[in-house]
Amino acid sequence: MKEWKKSLVLGFIFAAGVLIYVGLVALFMTGLTANFEGIPQATGVLFMLLLLCFSAATVGTLIFGRPVYLLLDKRLKQAATQLLLILGWLLVFFVVIFLTVIL
Repeated sequence: MKEWKKSLVLGFIFAAGVLIYVGLVALFMTGLTANFEGIPQATGVLFMLLLLCFSAATVGTLIFGRPVYLLLDKRLKQAATQLLLILGWLLVFFVVIFLTVIL
């Protein structure tokens, strides 16, 4: 039971990390809209692609880092549980934010 609570808390922490990171990137991109009107189009595209690569690496590490670590340690059941908990928390966050915005 102790391992289950640890996995539940870690799933929440990693999912919250994804939520915070995505929120910060959204705020950053919202602020850049007005500031990037005068730059060349190629530079803007380059910046967005670099941000995409960095974001994929960051979010990928937050979601898949611990499950892959557990998988490499031959703890398949814990790895699957951890991944499902992280994705479950992300779904909970999505539903709560969606319902908050809609209502």
